[in-house]
Amino acid sequence: MLAIVVCVWHPETDELLFEGASTSLSVQNVRDIVGPSFPEDPEIMTAHPVPVVHGRALLHLMGKRFDGDGEFQVSCEPLRVAEVSRLSN
Repeated sequence: MLAIVVCVWHPETDELLFEGASTSLSVQNVRDIVGPSFPEDPEIMTAHPVPVVHGRALLHLMGKRFDGDGEFQVSCEPLRVAEVSRLSN
């Protein structure tokens, strides 16, 4: 089972500012929001930069919110990597 993971990174320090994960979102859900720039068959554990508005929309679908500034990335990760404590179903 895979989880969609949205990470927000500080643009200058590479510090992880926020992270949300969901097993209920699919790659198609991401593509519906982000568009064709997100691959149909993304490599596992490969981060894909997305515009802030799209990253926030994905977090909203997860029931999460991040209003700060940062660089948003989306990846697909195996469930064992996307720790249960980070998940929202």
